[in-house]
Amino acid sequence: RIDLAFGNTQAALDQADLAATKTEQPRILVGAAQLLGEQGRLPRAVEIATHAVELQPRDSGLRSFLGAVLAASGEGEKALAQIDQAARLSPKDPRLL
Repeated sequence: RIDLAFGNTQAALDQADLAATKTEQPRILVGAAQLLGEQGRLPRAVEIATHAVELQPRDSGLRSFLGAVLAASGEGEKALAQIDQAARLSPKDPRLL
């Protein structure tokens, strides 16, 4: 994100995309997907967020994040399915009510 702070958006996006290809750590994947999504690269953000969920399918936070990325991508039905699954995994989580 240093490059982004200094106005080098393309370098920041390239670094985020590269980081996503070299890690199996869901939280790093979420950061990369968030940055790419914020910059309009929603298809890639969906791919990365989906991979994070594949790594930890019982993590309601990851499913909720994927749902948000899918919604931003215009994939409402898929988004609702992920958010519904997140709510089933964590029924007492007030963020998912």
